Amino acid sequence: MSAYIVTHIHVHDHEAFEQFVAAVEPLFAKSGGEFVVRSSECTVLEGEGPSRLLIQRFPDAKTARDYFKSPERLRLRETMTPGCTFNAVLVEGV
Repeated sequence: MSAYIVTHIHVHDHEAFEQFVAAVEPLFAKSGGEFVVRSSECTVLEGEGPSRLLIQRFPDAKTARDYFKSPERLRLRETMTPGCTFNAVLVEGV
């Protein structure tokens, strides 16, 4: 069953964020994931909204978790994006 990582991102340091994206994309591609939505065009209908929204699809939840928790991704996340706030959830389904 497909699994999705839905991430709300609040970017405070755009340069650092873009460097993170460039560095993490090869890891994401290697994991077999694909982008469903990747946008900074977010219209808040209720509550607080992110400055960017990301929905990534993976073949299954284990693959999604392995990617998200990989030491390489975590190292990039910690060192390259201190100026960003991420909120991510894993969702399984169709």
